Amino acid sequence: MYGVFKLLNILYNINMKILTYVEKEGLNAGPKAPKDIISILKEKYNVKSIEITKSNEENKFYINKERCRKIYKIIENSFGNDVMIIQHPFLNMKNVIKIMKKSVIFIHDLDSLRYKKNNSREIETLKNYKAIISHNKKMTEYLKEKGVKNKIYELELFDYLCEYINVKKEYKKENKLEVVYAGNLIKEKSPFIYQIDNEKINYKINLYGNGIERDISNNIKYIGAFCPEELPNKIQGNLGLVWDGNYDESDENEGFKNYTKYNNPHKLSCYIAAGIPVIVWRKSAIADLVDKYNIGYKISNIYDINKLDLSDYDEKLKNVQELSQKVRQGYFTKRVVNEILADIEKTQK
Repeated sequence: MYGVFKLLNILYNINMKILTYVEKEGLNAGPKAPKDIISILKEKYNVKSIEITKSNEENKFYINKERCRKIYKIIENSFGNDVMIIQHPFLNMKNVIKIMKKSVIFIHDLDSLRYKKNNSREIETLKNYKAIISHNKKMTEYLKEKGVKNKIYELELFDYLCEYINVKKEYKKENKLEVVYAGNLIKEKSPFIYQIDNEKINYKINLYGNGIERDISNNIKYIGAFCPEELPNKIQGNLGLVWDGNYDESDENEGFKNYTKYNNPHKLSCYIAAGIPVIVWRKSAIADLVDKYNIGYKISNIYDINKLDLSDYDEKLKNVQELSQKVRQGYFTKRVVNEILADIEKTQK
């Protein structure tokens, strides 16, 4: 109880704000994670949210006017001893960021790593913050290798707020295995979907998302696109697949597959919220998390799914459903913020 009172005392003396550059909502999952973090922090810590909506306006004068307005809004809300949490990627305003004395960057994506751009600008921006919340140990190691010396906290897993509908999930040997894949279904992002030889898989794949609106083959079915809050309860299948790039490891050092060596894909949290075990690439950063919580299987290529030993499926199902309660209630976001507040409290002694 003493720890609870200490935390309440910290919260009483510290005002927290969260700054987010948000996308317009739709049937894509892009805005879901930032919106969830805002909701969790508002409910738990009464955080003030400053949200700036991305503009699709092409007029240069309008864009410059909007940029000035956004800069003013940031400066206006960054004075004093408040803790400012900034969700990244954000506008690259190095000079503005410097005046934020207690700013914490919450990483959603590292665009320089994701798209293999020149990373010096993004990394230099990250160095201006008081502290960083990274996805996992692999991302933390990458940042340190690039010279980031800030205090780094690790989220471990993105939360996924949604209403829970208790639908019994199970795998019966007499039924055909159904694998779920939810996400961006265009060829550039998920080429493996179009590379799979239908005759070489002994399971079904149910597709959810945008990019196609048709079945790929007899075994690869397009189900539809749903808003992120509804998706976990719409998913039909036994296992959730987290995969990017080609069907094998031929592109492991390229593009989106290489990025999975460092990031936590949000679809993983979606599957966990849905209460189904997962299949992940053996070299991905989240493979460690899958092992830690014993919630799924690791593969080298898509055809490895044919050979999965599902004798322990019920055990993994039980584990993932326990974890599901945590991600639906914001457990991981609250935990990392509590760590930050505890460190602030130490510095105030």
